[in-house]
Amino acid sequence: MPRCIYTLREFESADGEHVLQNFLGARWTSPTIVCNEQQAIFGTTIDSALEKALKPIRRLFGTRSGRGKPAPVLRKLQGSDKELYDLEPGFRVRLNRPIVKMLDTPEGRRRAQLLLGDLRQLEWALSILRREVPDLSVDVDALRDSSETVPLPESMVRLELNLGSEDYFRGMLKACFNLLAVKYPGLAYEPCFDAVRNSILTGGESFQQFIRWIPTAEPLDIPRLGPIDQAIFIVSRGTSVEGAGQFFGDIVHAFQLTDSYAGAPIRCGYVVDPFRGAIPAETREPNFTEESIPAFADQSPTADRAILATFQERSTRILRVFQHEQTMKRIIEETFQEVLGQYKGQTFTPEIASHLANRLVERLADHMGPATS
Repeated sequence: MPRCIYTLREFESADGEHVLQNFLGARWTSPTIVCNEQQAIFGTTIDSALEKALKPIRRLFGTRSGRGKPAPVLRKLQGSDKELYDLEPGFRVRLNRPIVKMLDTPEGRRRAQLLLGDLRQLEWALSILRREVPDLSVDVDALRDSSETVPLPESMVRLELNLGSEDYFRGMLKACFNLLAVKYPGLAYEPCFDAVRNSILTGGESFQQFIRWIPTAEPLDIPRLGPIDQAIFIVSRGTSVEGAGQFFGDIVHAFQLTDSYAGAPIRCGYVVDPFRGAIPAETREPNFTEESIPAFADQSPTADRAILATFQERSTRILRVFQHEQTMKRIIEETFQEVLGQYKGQTFTPEIASHLANRLVERLADHMGPATS
């Protein structure tokens, strides 16, 4: 009978527990490591906290969960103009609520300007307008048909990453401990892991002994599937079982699961491309060296100014990846429109495919610049 690696209680059956949280795009599950009761508790506490902290980055790239569900829209972000905005996939911003302005014309008349996030807000905007003009009579269909797309008002929207909270790190530690349990069945029940097990379960200041900050901004020298991989790597070094966890390609933390291990050598990992563009999109047997994983003892126990500077550099790299991905997507879409527009109504033939491929290579080459040797 399976036994929960956290409560240590036996259970008859359970839903598949994601080794790495589902919202990160991971699909590897196990029905034998965590009971349903504890899964439900984690889902509303530490898993939720980890998801909330990383939600802005996930929304930036528009990655889907392991089950294919899109990331939720970030709603009601305060702009510098005091308006509220929603952030959609690909960093598309739209008004959260309509803006209704009454403008005076040179002829002495009053003109209403309605700015909408989308046309579904039209009735909402009209209800606001009727407070100003109670006897307003409008042809809603005609108004909808005459609408046009205009630039958003100039405003700055601030996104905050709440990285480093207790529940954030407990959520990460849970994923690491899950990986250990599925790769080395039975090992997670050993008493040497009781401290990290209890920290994941109950929290408190004890979680700090298992987490350290990496003071360098250099990317990990690890196997990669895509530009923003999620990854966990675990190794044993003497009596320490430790490793590194990575989110969206560049948010990296060092962790330790125990410092009193006396068993056989441990080395395992898990890498996921949340874009799912790689083939395969996940690897449960990544080929990495122990030397490529930062030693826990060499990392910083506190997040000082130097640590914050490295995280700023890592965040900048994430934004560069986003800009590159968006540019590549735009080039591909424009090339399809350009080439296929010349053959509108015609059957798609090998000749058309060749034309499309050649033009796409030309445009991508122009974007990438000359090759160097």
